[in-house]
Amino acid sequence: MSLLEWLASDDRVMEGAILTTFPFSPGFFERSVLPALRSKRRSIRTAVLVDEGQYEESITSDTPTETLGQATGNAVGQAYHFSPIQPPINRTFHPKVHLLTGENRVQVMLGSGNLTHPGLTTNQEIATRFTLPAEPDDDTSAESTTRAMKASLYQDLDDFLHELLASEFGQTVDSATQQTIDHTLDAGDWVYDIDTAQAADSAEPTQLFHSLTQPILEQAITTIDDRGEQLQTVDIIAPFYGTSMRVPEYFSTQGIETTLWLQAAQTQLESNALATWLQGGGTAAREYEGNRYVHGKLLVLRTETAAYCLSGSPNASQAALLSAADSGGNIETALFRRKPTPDGFDYLLNAAPFDTATSTNAEVFEPADLGSWFDKEGASTVDDPDPTVRLTNASYHRYGSFDGGKVKLYGQVAAELKSVLDDGNGTLHIEAREDTATDTYGLSALDLEWIHDAEGSEADDLHRFEYTSRYVEQKGHSPFKSGGVARLSVGNTTSNPRWVQVYTPDSDAPTSEEVTDSGTTAVPEQVFGLYLSEGEDRETIHNSLSALLQALKSRSAPQEAAEARDSEESDTGARGGLRLTDWNTGSTQDRQDLLATCLQNWQTELRTYVKQTSQSEPCAAAVGHRLRAINSVSLQLLILDAAVPDATVPKQEVVNCLHDVYTERANGRISGLLEQYLYNLKRGKPASEVPEEIFETLQSELVSHLVFGAIVMDAHLADDTDQYYKQYGWAFEQLINECCPAEHPPVEWFSKSGMNELVTRITEDTASLRDTLENSSRLRRHADARYLSESRLRDMTIELLTRSVLYAGPEAIRALRNAGHSDGNLERIFEQRLEYLPGDKRRLVESVL
Repeated sequence: MSLLEWLASDDRVMEGAILTTFPFSPGFFERSVLPALRSKRRSIRTAVLVDEGQYEESITSDTPTETLGQATGNAVGQAYHFSPIQPPINRTFHPKVHLLTGENRVQVMLGSGNLTHPGLTTNQEIATRFTLPAEPDDDTSAESTTRAMKASLYQDLDDFLHELLASEFGQTVDSATQQTIDHTLDAGDWVYDIDTAQAADSAEPTQLFHSLTQPILEQAITTIDDRGEQLQTVDIIAPFYGTSMRVPEYFSTQGIETTLWLQAAQTQLESNALATWLQGGGTAAREYEGNRYVHGKLLVLRTETAAYCLSGSPNASQAALLSAADSGGNIETALFRRKPTPDGFDYLLNAAPFDTATSTNAEVFEPADLGSWFDKEGASTVDDPDPTVRLTNASYHRYGSFDGGKVKLYGQVAAELKSVLDDGNGTLHIEAREDTATDTYGLSALDLEWIHDAEGSEADDLHRFEYTSRYVEQKGHSPFKSGGVARLSVGNTTSNPRWVQVYTPDSDAPTSEEVTDSGTTAVPEQVFGLYLSEGEDRETIHNSLSALLQALKSRSAPQEAAEARDSEESDTGARGGLRLTDWNTGSTQDRQDLLATCLQNWQTELRTYVKQTSQSEPCAAAVGHRLRAINSVSLQLLILDAAVPDATVPKQEVVNCLHDVYTERANGRISGLLEQYLYNLKRGKPASEVPEEIFETLQSELVSHLVFGAIVMDAHLADDTDQYYKQYGWAFEQLINECCPAEHPPVEWFSKSGMNELVTRITEDTASLRDTLENSSRLRRHADARYLSESRLRDMTIELLTRSVLYAGPEAIRALRNAGHSDGNLERIFEQRLEYLPGDKRRLVESVL
């Protein structure tokens, strides 16, 4: 059972989660793992610890690192905290630990699987998991022993995490991630009230080993020796051995029969080293096939009277099993289990795919290429852009009042730059996740503290510093609010990148981000849960949304006073055009009215932007957020209306909202809120008199939402093409054209790269929603392939843009043809949709078709 399956099998509420991994894909984690964690508690505190080399790849890589996983994420530092562990040089931080805690239970999974798509889905991994409730299920002796064993393992894991973070390897962990870890471990403090004495007396004990200060294999052998037993045989399963046979040699040179289990074309080792080792006595190798890559690690050790199983993260390499981290080895974790019979763990070797293994030798066995991906399991390296300035971590701790917080930075500078930083010439550059300008934050020398080594000298001529400063968020300038990637510039030298980790304290009220963005992120995430969850979970979601509505209502009173002051001092209004409007709370006791109220309030806010917009403050990002929220909530409610017959869904309010925003008509022309917004933004002038940057903003912020809105309405509110055009005409095509300076889609959009960019924006905006639909057969039956399938989504995007060209007329059609982008598919779309054009436009277009 993978982590995802395990999380899905138990939906009880938990307080916090700590996860460790070697490689990491933020994009995959946010689409697949984070929603599963949030199903246990929407505000679950989550910390991810990762190898430092892999951490930096998550920032700098521009290409997908794995199936379904983009390198960069959208919620790092906000929805979860993510920090690197710095292992010894050319070594790795390699544990795969998943720990969840709550007031009533703790859950632990420890094994070989990373937080990646292969690690959680396609690989064959080996893991041990358990749940420990606060109250025992029964009072039997066996139950008491098992309970003591689980409590002992949890306490050992707690100790390991504390020791790790206090060590030199944990100095890269920021204070926000540290608080999340502390919060999670504090929630499991009740485990220390459990008597663990019985665990030591068990004939089948399970122990946790880690390699911070002692090699893991040394701990295992010592445990066996302490029982007065002597090893007879060893079986080793591992995907990675490196360039030597040090681990097999450790056993075979002592006369212990040693067998290696090797997966054809997958196990990574050096053929010559294998051949040399197999020439010794008591050595053997068995080869097995397998449709899935076996990434699990396992040692089965037998004595005359018992069997032992070592499983977890360590590969069969010297760095993993024979070295401690404080002596230059990897950081690893493993569980060591005992059975009181020599064949106690043979069932593992008798299971697929090992059950078909046959004897092999170095001449027959073909290992994986040592230069392949798998050699990443052996070493971690970090490319430092400029070692004279290093940013160790960056965090922002929000205040409960939501008006600001504390900035905390840790880093190192070379001796020649220390005085530059002391003079106040340090600047933190924060790259937001969205395509916006880099924000900057100047460091004051008054808030700078230099950290001196205990010996009184600075190691490697680098001076360590800590920076802590209070920051008050201002309208239009909150560089830490949304996190992002930070780099520190000292003079003309720039540091390595670090994700900014934002810590928001627990509160019964919504966070300031939820209030500021009017719930456009929070509400869509909870629609399905509001209808499909039950009991405590549904109540939690309902209360959260009700509290958000109340917070959005209560913000109005102080805002009115602030606007009055602004009007006396300035004619420009709030920066960014963000004048917050009154929110109606409706009946927060009724889920139908609650969601209908959200839709109505977003419409109201769009009306405000229609009035407030100007070319200096276009408000396009804020308008785009509301379109995205309206699209998402509307689609979910339309699917729920079909999938859950007894659900009370505000379908008419959905139809009214979409109509009001996109397709409302008056005097033969569309007059919806979006059309009014575009007209006012362009001041009613023709496209040739509108600044180019206005169109660039509209295309980046609105077009993807227009396309998805059109697909949703076509898929769920029209039975066929005739009905679609009778109800909505060419509203979406006209709106798309109005976002373009030539009054039709640029021909560049029809190129492969242009179409990829637009479709990617749509898929990224809707990834979480589409994943939810894909993972629910009940919902998927009532969804539509036009947005579920990426290929169909691309086809629909091409069709809508082609229809926009058709609606624009002959000049647009000629431009597309002359650019060489008009193929047979586009020409078919022209011909199929021609009959639906208004008469005057149809006659003009017929002349070129």
